[in-house]
Amino acid sequence: MADEKENQHAKKYTSITLIKKSNELVEARYRFTLWEIRLFEKMVKEIRQNDTDFKQVDIFIRDFISEYDKKPNGKLYQEIRKAEELLLNRVVHIPYVDEAGDHRLKSYPLMSMVDRPRDVGDYGKEDGFISLKFNGELSPYLLQLKKRYTQYDPEITMQIDSAYVIRTYELLKLYEYVGSKTVGFDEFREMIGAKEFDGRLKKVLKDTLKTWEHIKQRVLEPAYREINEKADITFEYEPTYERKKGVGRKKVSGIRFFNIKAAKVKGKVSVPYTTISSSPGNEFEEIYQAVKDHVDSHTVEKWFREFSQDQIWRGIQYTLHCLEDGQKIRNVGGFLQAMVSVPNLVDPFEVQKKTQQQATRKQDQHKQRTQLIQNLEQHREQLQVSLFDKQLEISLGLIETKPGLQTKLVEKAGNNLFARYDASLSFEQNLLNSPFKAFVVNFVTGEYPRHFQALNSEFKAMTDTLDEQLAGM
Repeated sequence: MADEKENQHAKKYTSITLIKKSNELVEARYRFTLWEIRLFEKMVKEIRQNDTDFKQVDIFIRDFISEYDKKPNGKLYQEIRKAEELLLNRVVHIPYVDEAGDHRLKSYPLMSMVDRPRDVGDYGKEDGFISLKFNGELSPYLLQLKKRYTQYDPEITMQIDSAYVIRTYELLKLYEYVGSKTVGFDEFREMIGAKEFDGRLKKVLKDTLKTWEHIKQRVLEPAYREINEKADITFEYEPTYERKKGVGRKKVSGIRFFNIKAAKVKGKVSVPYTTISSSPGNEFEEIYQAVKDHVDSHTVEKWFREFSQDQIWRGIQYTLHCLEDGQKIRNVGGFLQAMVSVPNLVDPFEVQKKTQQQATRKQDQHKQRTQLIQNLEQHREQLQVSLFDKQLEISLGLIETKPGLQTKLVEKAGNNLFARYDASLSFEQNLLNSPFKAFVVNFVTGEYPRHFQALNSEFKAMTDTLDEQLAGM
């Protein structure tokens, strides 16, 4: 029974009309009340895939209210009346970065027309309806979207009774493909409509939820509860703080949304979001994090479509190297755009770095070679000492076993200045003298060379190996 219910849910899900908006429109600055959002979504649901311009949308008021499991009444008629009037005067502000890297803002009136009953009492009639039509200038953000768009199931937002939570959900659906996103505190307030400007951006019409505690209590905590419970995604969030030296409380500078992913709760099916490239989200996020202080995410999306990741990174690294070097760049965003656009960019900082690395590597190699030669030579000396000790051992053994050998050796040593033989000392006492020991080994090996052949051959093989290694250094 449970499986059948889940299959019905999935089947229903594939047949619904999704809300689809361009990513720019999702991140635009505007304020909607709850019923404005609902009217807006109703209009978007009427858009068809092949539409080339906006059609007038007729909304029958009683049916519209019933879709939200509400009973039509005078209070709701008043709210819808107010919502349509607000929509008629709404201006949507869409931030973007131009080709020169300058941050700009496009502002559009949302509606071109609203047609409604003159008397709010007529809203309750069986055939009472309102008609609305989008401003044609918004067509690039709503019509024939093939890429860089976000989509979601309107049945999810229909369960939510907070405009702030719905706007947060829309943003999270956009950020789902990268899994995390840090948004400036004031930027977030503007996107959800807590801070609203007039059409010319000269006057603040509304400025609420000014503190972190207000945003957390009124927006983020309700969004966390409702989205994680009702929506097709889950997420977590935390504040980020401005960099400040010294002690004391730091000001919240932004909000980091993370672990944004499709819900794994049984019965909740995630609407697939549309990615801006075939590249893995982690790679996009890594590049965006490196340049987010200078360009927005849409610029990075454009780079991903037009250039290879290797070319993007070369342009970014060169720009960052210039900044680290203390060069004054008036428009960092524009400079980034120019550098990323250059194929096969040669970064002189990287060239210098590689040259220094090569020089350091050569120095290290020289040190290693010198040390290795010293080790080999030391090993050869140790072998020489070991050979002498064994030759002395064999020589003394022969002196003990060969009659007359010691007498002959002493006689020769007495006549050899370099043997340093002292006739007043015993043979054993003279052996404490290094020159005499060397004379003993030299004399006995000359008398009985056959007894030393095996030892000398073994030593020669080892020293030849060492000599080959030294010659190859």
